[in-house]
Amino acid sequence: MTLNKKILTIANGELPAPFVIEKMTGWADLIVAVDGGANHCALLGINPDFIVGDMDSIAPENRSRFHNSEIIYLPDQNKHDFEKALEFLDTLHPDEVRVISAWGKRFDHILANLYITLLRQYSFKISLYDTEGVLSIIRNEIILNDAVGQTISLFSFQPVFGLCISGCKYRNVQPDYPDGFIGLSNVISENPAIIKIQKGFLLLYRLYANN
Repeated sequence: MTLNKKILTIANGELPAPFVIEKMTGWADLIVAVDGGANHCALLGINPDFIVGDMDSIAPENRSRFHNSEIIYLPDQNKHDFEKALEFLDTLHPDEVRVISAWGKRFDHILANLYITLLRQYSFKISLYDTEGVLSIIRNEIILNDAVGQTISLFSFQPVFGLCISGCKYRNVQPDYPDGFIGLSNVISENPAIIKIQKGFLLLYRLYANN
């Protein structure tokens, strides 16, 4: 397999709006379904290149349907299927992974997916897409060339140090936040907007430009 791949990962949560699915499938070089995410693929008429997990959620008829997909059977019950999938993706050496259907359904599964995304560091850039926007992680600096007026939110469950937000309507009033940081519904006021952090991480949620 070649390097520099763009991989779309389809998890087993709720599907986003059709315009998101269309955009993501058009973007991807490879498609990976996470166990029951293969059921979504069947519904959407998508043929995944890989199906990863312990195979306890994929419908039997869909396992037969995708006989040309490579099954990566990982039965370890000490790991969540999404975690197994991300570890497998690391072996493919992609540049970027985009995930849909990571949210919805059971809230404990949402928390597990978020925890795995945040606290495991992978070799690739990862972002998670839903109907309203996209969630990504800032570990040092990000330059946003988004449209003026676009809404973003920033937050962290851990201490944040050396934070600097510029080019946004609401700027941070101090650099350090030992109890974590919450900045909901900020607005980009300049292009580019720049967010820097010296220690810790931030979750960045960007609404789509037409929201």
